[in-house]
Amino acid sequence: MTITHSISISTPQSAVFALYENVASWPAWDCETEAVFLPDGLHRGSTGWLKPRKGPKARVRVAEVLPGRSFTMEGQLPLCRMHFGHDLRGDGQGTTATHWVRFSGPLGFLFRRLHRQRDRRHPSGNSARPEACVREQGRKRVTGQDQKWEPSSFAGPQVSPGFTLWQEFMLWQRGLNGRLKPFELTQPQFAILAVCGWMTRNGQNVTQRDVVDFLGMDRMHVSQIATRLERDGLIERSASKADQRSKRVTLTPLGRERLARAVPVVEAYDREFFAARKAR
Repeated sequence: MTITHSISISTPQSAVFALYENVASWPAWDCETEAVFLPDGLHRGSTGWLKPRKGPKARVRVAEVLPGRSFTMEGQLPLCRMHFGHDLRGDGQGTTATHWVRFSGPLGFLFRRLHRQRDRRHPSGNSARPEACVREQGRKRVTGQDQKWEPSSFAGPQVSPGFTLWQEFMLWQRGLNGRLKPFELTQPQFAILAVCGWMTRNGQNVTQRDVVDFLGMDRMHVSQIATRLERDGLIERSASKADQRSKRVTLTPLGRERLARAVPVVEAYDREFFAARKAR
């Protein structure tokens, strides 16, 4: 049996789906989500976990995504399989948002009962839905009902440009780390490897300090990552002839080979990630 709830809101369809895509922000607007982790973002096949405010943490997988319109997820609860999704229908002025959930398995009946009990505590039948939270948060902003934090000039973290930038960066980095996992690299490791490859492409002598200055990263952080890359056989470091205090950095054959395979994957991910944000 599938349980569905629909709600009409004045928010444009693209704006609502943009909230879905920004997985890291779900707990900020979804009344039912305490925490969520999807390192590859809202893309078909992405896996992670979701922790409801009242309920056990569940392993989840994105089963289907129709960009700008809907997504479907599946999760594993104790002796129960859960499928749920969100579907949007816009009419140019507003959006009809539908949330649905289906439970199956030996304890499916129990989770259906708990779901219905929760709905009975909300007579409107949809006040616990994420879309209703969006509408309610918008109403509070308009009527000034949000309690302002005195030290801040913003109504909340979600409207702070710095906090938004941080969320987007963390989302981008987690997704990229997922794509780099088959290459046994992290995003900072790839950045240093790629910069070394770029700066030495014509046989130039490049020092570790040159890499630090190019990336704008902390010197000690770069040193620690370079030590790991050297231990993995991806780079070599030697004393610079011009300055014995400096370390010359070069890629090994293994480093060049791994970088050559990783770069197209990273560039494809960047195009995908930023295209989704331009479409908002």
